[in-house]
Amino acid sequence: MNSRGFSTIIATILIILLTVIAAAMIAQVVIPFAKKNLYKSTECISYEHYFQFDNSLEWNCYDSDARQITVSITAQNDPALAAQVAGFKLALLGEGISKTVDVREGSSASTIRNFGKQSGSKLTIPHAGDTSTYIYDYGNDGVQYYTGADIHTVLASGRLCEKPSGHVTLLDCRGKI
Repeated sequence: MNSRGFSTIIATILIILLTVIAAAMIAQVVIPFAKKNLYKSTECISYEHYFQFDNSLEWNCYDSDARQITVSITAQNDPALAAQVAGFKLALLGEGISKTVDVREGSSASTIRNFGKQSGSKLTIPHAGDTSTYIYDYGNDGVQYYTGADIHTVLASGRLCEKPSGHVTLLDCRGKI
């Protein structure tokens, strides 16, 4: 009987070669996927405390008669970080209700405005080291008043940083706004 086949050495080399090729093909997919997701998961770390509520002005409050909230927000004094910030989301917290308000540089909304500006005017966000005060009209929200607020940074890439960079308990300031 004259049978010809692969020797065990050649078979072992082929199996190792196939394993290396398969590993290289998987690595071409997995490594870029992991890098992209790792970047996304760490993109907001530098912005954890970028926006803070400024309590020194005593403007972080609600007026249940006027149905308005006033908040003063300060941006971290870092121009490199500021260049990557598009705005913020303000999460208003009340008894059994919450509402988010999107504030982007140059956008306009009928319910929120910069202090001293008319409703519907273009919004500005605080830049590196600046403080801006905002008035939110909550007349149509179906809530008597909000008791707190969180602020979330929105990056120029469009990413919303989920961890709040600041929290404030809103005080009653009827007649001060």
